[in-house]
Amino acid sequence: MPTVVRFDRFADDLGSGQLHKNGPRIPLREQSFQVLVAMLERPGQVVTQGDLCRRLWPDTITARRRA
Repeated sequence: MPTVVRFDRFADDLGSGQLHKNGPRIPLREQSFQVLVAMLERPGQVVTQGDLCRRLWPDTITARRRA
């Protein structure tokens, strides 16, 4: 996946973790940015709640499965 992903008027810089709209930066919290990246990695596909949980809280999900 490229370092910068462009869609509509947005540019998502995966390397720096920043989202820009027509140039100016749009501040996003880390988890919100990770949700956006998950969707950009799978264009046109459904990103499930389980996918997001595994991505955002991998240690918690793994621990629940063992219990």
